[in-house]
Amino acid sequence: EERYVLWRNNVLRENGRIVGTISFGMDITERKRAEAAVRDAEGRYRLLVERMPAVTYVISGEPPYRTLYISPQVEALLGYSPEQWLADPDIWEKRLHPDDRERVLAEDTASRMEKRPFVAEYRILARDGRIVWLHDETHHITERGMSPFSQGIEIDITERKQAEEALRAAESEYRTLIERLPMIVYINAPDDVSKTVYVSPQVETILGYTVREWLADPRFWQTVVYPEDRKRIQQRIDQTNATKSEFDEEYRMVARDGRIVWFRDQAI
Repeated sequence: EERYVLWRNNVLRENGRIVGTISFGMDITERKRAEAAVRDAEGRYRLLVERMPAVTYVISGEPPYRTLYISPQVEALLGYSPEQWLADPDIWEKRLHPDDRERVLAEDTASRMEKRPFVAEYRILARDGRIVWLHDETHHITERGMSPFSQGIEIDITERKQAEEALRAAESEYRTLIERLPMIVYINAPDDVSKTVYVSPQVETILGYTVREWLADPRFWQTVVYPEDRKRIQQRIDQTNATKSEFDEEYRMVARDGRIVWFRDQAI
């Protein structure tokens, strides 16, 4: 079996003359194996960290805070090499989007003071001027026997944010369209087409009932169906619930002021 031995030689002197040496050896095999295991683990974890689709970093835990390590992915994400990022201790703060800076810095300070994780989504400016959305999570480590530090991870969520913004814009456009059509648009529960979960504002213009009172009772609309039509319409509702077929009927409703209003009602 291969063993590691550390030899120490002590020179003996007498009246300035070397009269001999004393040597002893210490078995340091276990220490060497432990060091090799640590190097191996560090290598594996560094490889993992530097291949993840995210930026990982370590920040000093005491003022003045500065980044001690940042993974190479920062270059692909923001255009700065790790060396360039580490050379400027204020680069993160300076690259925060102006509209997000105050909120993010306040949350960062609060998380340190309250000894809780920093979790935020914000925009940051890449070196080429691109706006990148990040999901950023930092944990502040204060273990006994260790110098305090913070370690975190930043994930690019730009595509998700762009999709959310496009969805909001589309929803706004379609809501504007729906709420200007000369008809009532509604959404009913998927398990029961007689339960209304959304109705457009035209219900007040056409029938005189507010959206709030219409939705307060999911079956409100059935109470205003003209009595002579109610049984027929309920049978068609039951059929639609059972078969998931298209609902297409003409019937009358009673407006708030007593008027009788004929409707063509189509639902899919």
